[in-house]
Order: sequence, then C-alpha cells, then structure tokens
Amino acid sequence: MLNVKRLVTTALLALTALVTLPAAPAAADAHSDFINAAGPPAQASRAEFGVPASVTVAQAILESGWGQSALAVEDKNYFGIKCGSSGPGPIAIGCVTRPTTECTPTCHTVYASFRRYASMLDSFRDHGAFLRNNPRYANAFNYTNNPNQFVEEIRKAGYATDPAYTSKVVNLMTTYNLYRFDRPLGASLSGDGRTEIAMVLANGDVKAWRNGRGFTDMPWDADAIVGTGFTPDNAFFADLDGDGRKEIIVVLPNGDLKAWHNDGGFKANPWGANVIIGTGFTAGNTFFADLNADGRSEVLMVMPNGDLKAWRNGRGFAAMPWDGDVVIGSGFTANNTFLADLNADGKAEAMTVLPSGEVKAWRNARGFAAMPWDADVIIATGFSANNLFLPDLDGDGKADITTVLANGDVKSWHNGAGFAAMPWNATAVIASGFSPTNLLFA
Repeated sequence: MLNVKRLVTTALLALTALVTLPAAPAAADAHSDFINAAGPPAQASRAEFGVPASVTVAQAILESGWGQSALAVEDKNYFGIKCGSSGPGPIAIGCVTRPTTECTPTCHTVYASFRRYASMLDSFRDHGAFLRNNPRYANAFNYTNNPNQFVEEIRKAGYATDPAYTSKVVNLMTTYNLYRFDRPLGASLSGDGRTEIAMVLANGDVKAWRNGRGFTDMPWDADAIVGTGFTPDNAFFADLDGDGRKEIIVVLPNGDLKAWHNDGGFKANPWGANVIIGTGFTAGNTFFADLNADGRSEVLMVMPNGDLKAWRNGRGFAAMPWDGDVVIGSGFTANNTFLADLNADGKAEAMTVLPSGEVKAWRNARGFAAMPWDADVIIATGFSANNLFLPDLDGDGKADITTVLANGDVKSWHNGAGFAAMPWNATAVIASGFSPTNLLFA
C-alpha cells in the first residue's frame, strides 16, 4: 500500500500495510460493482492530472482491498495517503489517526495520520495530484498512453518497494479489462464523462451544475458560471482535443466558429486559448459529434438538399483542424437531427424524430465514412424534435434520452441496453425550472 512518508523521504522506502483488511469480496458482482464505481472518478482524475484511469482503478483495488480497507470504508481513502507535515492538503477534508504496520525491515505497529475524503472522487483526485505534482514521478507522464509502463515508472521512482508491484497492477488491469477506462468516452465539462446541465441566464451568463452522482434524481453537487455573453440558441459544448473535457463554442455573426479550450474542468470560466475552428456556419445548423471514437468531436451541418455533411477532426484543438469531409446521411433537417453514442463504442449514432413521435436511430458501424450506418431501430416514442436531448448522465458511454416536462422538470430515461429497441431501464427527474429552449448539456 502507498506510504506517502516514504514518497517524500527516500530513506523511508518501506511498503506500508494499513490496518488488517477484510478479505476482498469474492463474488464477481462485488468486484464489478467496485470497478463500475471507480471508473468515472478515475477518468475524472485522468482528465485533470493525466494518470491513466486503468492505473488508478487497479491501484485502488490493490491498495484498498477492493474498497474494503478501514481507510476506504470509513475515510474514503483508497490509496493510504498520509497527512504528513503538510496536513490534509487542498482536496482532503481532514486527517484521522489509525494504526498501521510498517516494516523497516522489522514489522511493527505504529499510529499514523491519514487523509480523510468526502468522496471516492476526491480520493482519486488527490492520488492524481500527488503523482502529477511530485517531481520524482515526472518520467511516468511520458507514458500516459502506455499504462503498463506508467506503473513501472512510478514503481522505479519509489512508489512501492515490492518488486512484483508492477505485475500485480498490470494483472488487475488485464484480468478486468481496466484499459477500457482509458478509451475516450463521452466528454463533459469536468472530464469524468458524466454530462453536466447548463442554462444561459438572462444576462448572458452560462450557469452549469456539476453532475456528481450520475443517473439519479437531482445529481448536481456544485454550480459555476462557466461563460458570459452567450444566448440559449448559440452555445455549444464539445470535446475537440480528446482530453475528456468539453470546450465551449459559439457561432460569430460572420459565420465563424469560435472555440475556447477547457483548461480547468468544472470551475468558473475554465477557458484558456481560443481559436477559429470553422467558417460558414449558423447557430441553428451546427452539430458536434465524435464519429470515429478518437475522442475528438467532428463538426457537422445539414446541407440544403438534406444531406448530413461531416468534417473530420484530425488535429484536435487548433485552427481549422478538419482533414476530411464526407456525407454521412441524407433526408435530414437542421431542426430534427440528433447525434449521440447509444452503445458505448465511442462512435455517435444519428437520430431523428418521425412524424409519429417515434425516435429512429441508425447505428454507426464504420466511424467517419460515407453512410456508416448498418442498422436502424426505434428507440423511443412520444417525443418532439424541439424537446429531445441525449446526455450521458452516468458516464457509461451510452446516451440517456431526456425531455422537459410541462412543469419544467427535466426527465431522463437511463440507457441500459445500448443500441436496441426501447433500451431504457430506469427514469429520473434530474432537474426542475427549465424549458426546452434554455436547456443545455455540457
């Protein structure tokens, strides 16, 4: 287990064993539950600090005994991070003294001060911040796209004295396919993949509420003014560079698309650099979607003849990053075109609302290609084109269908089955006080 003291003082490179752990859950569903809970916070930490999400989940499993250690259960400390002389730091909410076994080399019980957290997310963020901000681990961040080597680099730098530490972590990543958490999923303002909700206020401010609890009634746990000078019909959010955090985009009066890079995740005005990414667009006929599962949103437009034309994002957040274009559909209108990933393969499906109120979807089997669709299905009934939204509320990569009710409540149906007829398996009222014309998801 992680002993922060040894990370700060090289002489104390001794593996810390926390209080005796209960046996790890034996049931496969208990393991699955922990992994499913750990995935989104690990992805949020990756977006903020760069630690591969697969590594974070595997380390949490190994160092907290599948979340069953006393520190994990009582203090939401999944990595054994100690307070030390610096106290709890900016993320933890306090310190707690607990018995622990240290071997230097003789093993003995000592009392140590450990950090306590409000949530798993905060524990994971603190773990990410510790690795990112400690110079001894700098070389590991040359391998953020190679999780196995990342683990080996932090081990060599003193994270663990166990020579088998790397193989243990890699075995967990392989056995449970934790690498899937490194794959780009639907982005969000915070970077954890769980879509935030937003509204343009009367003064032009864009107010967003952070999704801290996934698919549930009223999952929002914080709010922030993330932009100023916008209108409800001309504010777009899309991840342009594949880092998991959505940029904010507007169509200027001359038809240029201007984007601001999301440098800070979910916070007040997190935007850094800005760039013109396109020309010749209108606010009512601009769409963003990741068509080829590389994490970078393409830009799309419905042509006068009803063709749906897409430009491929080959260069991320850059001036005019598009390196190819293709017609991916026909028979669409600008006010009745929807794009979202329904089956968590990273490739957005296309949808439209039929005159009957049915929502018809076409599955994207071939990514960025001419007419990439290989199947179609009716996924819902009773919707209208001006009141249909498709956020991913729980960060599982599958869009949840959403509408604004007559009383202003925002109702969502959870996508439990992916690309399928009527895939919804739960409902939740996620917000109140909205209208279809002033509801944004980010």
